[in-house]
Amino acid sequence: MKSETKPLPLSDVLRDLAHIRASGLSSSQLYPSQALQSAQNGDSKVEIDSSVAGSYAFVQTARSAIRLDHSGKLDLQGTKLEGIRDRIDGVVEGLQS
Repeated sequence: MKSETKPLPLSDVLRDLAHIRASGLSSSQLYPSQALQSAQNGDSKVEIDSSVAGSYAFVQTARSAIRLDHSGKLDLQGTKLEGIRDRIDGVVEGLQS
């Protein structure tokens, strides 16, 4: 019986690969070599399923990070932190003089 849902839609996979390529990472940096060796040695289905689940978690986390980066919230928080740092530096200079 063929499933109606696609676990990894092609458009999402291509977008994720484009982001990875644009960031300058290679696929060997993303996938632990130990997991690759386990898969090549024919380890149990449980370990392979665990590896796939880890891959899904990685993709979900990467997508969240990309969404956060594109939302502009990081820049806003950075600006707030710089303002606070400037005020603290002013207070420290005032205390030292």
